[in-house]
Amino acid sequence: MTTPLTTMEQPPPPVRRFVSSIVPADANSLALLSKLRAAFPELKWHGAERSSGGIHLAGESSEKPPSVGVHLLCKTQPGPFTLTIRLAPTETASAEAEALKARVIKALATAMTAPPPPPSFEDIFGQLPPPEPPLISPQPMPLATVIHSIKLEGREVQLSSRADHPLPTGQEAAEPAAPKDFRFDATMEVPEVIEPSMIPRLRRAFPDLKWEDQAENWDKVRIWGTARETPERVVISVVRRESPGPFKLGITVSAKDEAAALKSLKETIDQLENALRGWSIFHLPQFKTRPPSGINIDQVDTVDLTVPVGRPQIRLIGPNAVILLSRSLLEALSTHGEILDSRAKEPNKYPGSNDEESRLASMRGARARSILKEAVPTGSGKDLEAQLALVCKSQFVASLVGELLENGLAQVVLQRPDGKSVPCPRINVHYFGSRAAPTVGFGFISYSGASSPAEFLRLNWWVS
Repeated sequence: MTTPLTTMEQPPPPVRRFVSSIVPADANSLALLSKLRAAFPELKWHGAERSSGGIHLAGESSEKPPSVGVHLLCKTQPGPFTLTIRLAPTETASAEAEALKARVIKALATAMTAPPPPPSFEDIFGQLPPPEPPLISPQPMPLATVIHSIKLEGREVQLSSRADHPLPTGQEAAEPAAPKDFRFDATMEVPEVIEPSMIPRLRRAFPDLKWEDQAENWDKVRIWGTARETPERVVISVVRRESPGPFKLGITVSAKDEAAALKSLKETIDQLENALRGWSIFHLPQFKTRPPSGINIDQVDTVDLTVPVGRPQIRLIGPNAVILLSRSLLEALSTHGEILDSRAKEPNKYPGSNDEESRLASMRGARARSILKEAVPTGSGKDLEAQLALVCKSQFVASLVGELLENGLAQVVLQRPDGKSVPCPRINVHYFGSRAAPTVGFGFISYSGASSPAEFLRLNWWVS
């Protein structure tokens, strides 16, 4: 649906604005931004998502000031996008605006109404013979932050995966000396939807540092963490002058020599990449609908566990299996549920906040909070663990564990009778329901390895 273009004259008159409204079928900001960049390669595009669920996408020509600007703004979802086209005040501006609008509509239709199918298991791991039971389509992958181009005093350094980092060629090990500061500079690329939550993520990952930020403009970012005992010493700094683009990362490490500094640097970079990766409230997986309850059913689905859990993770320890869950995913589900709970209290301000999809997302958030509360630190980074029996004692909470397994959003490690642990890349999900009379029946869902008949989890599905 579109409305005719209207012209808004603003003094001074070097720019004419053409405004219209577009109502899309869907609003995935990452897909939209990718399609718009492909449709308008001559424009420089960037995007931002708001905590209220709104989206702002903008593309401008490279001249200063830009002669062409295309802006799409959606304040809250679901809702129409306001399309604003800015052009120089020429006689052909109206025709040019109509042509740009047609290109935008074509790009959005491609992105929203006909999304490309997700990559299949065979696309990722090569052609494999299809199994007998149906496969569940893989989920979108969690986002990742990448740190590269690391330099020390202007020269590039390489981090080894080993714990001991050799000294550069030509240098010999010296006598132990007093620790000194080594300042490393690097480039850090952070997914756009992770950027709004950078500070709380960094605070969780580095609780010993005091974190501050200074927002000069909406596209300029400056975040730094200082040592609490010496506030003037900046340990980690994250700076970006203009959006979009990578961040400049600065890390100061105190060590006796360069080899020890490189070892500490790798640990810090691993913590940074783990903190700024995974899932966010703007990038959540899709949950499939289970078969209807209350009917006679005996159905087995095979699910490929292809989505990496990453670190930090939550380990649910059972008698014959360990289920690994993504901590960032559970935290994102929890935060998303809290936002929906607050919106549900103001239905007039947030229409659609009480629909079925929002209700299910709110329950997933409550279940995620219960798992996070039950889990305890393992002493390994930010990993947590809990006993599977305690987490699944409540069927309300156990339902989320089952959903994550059914949607391929967990990893499973089976414990063999000989004591060895074996990763399980594929599981069977068995939906069983028996209805003896209109108001008499029961149903359960069981989970087992595709190559192992022994189930490692069973949930009560429904009972009447």
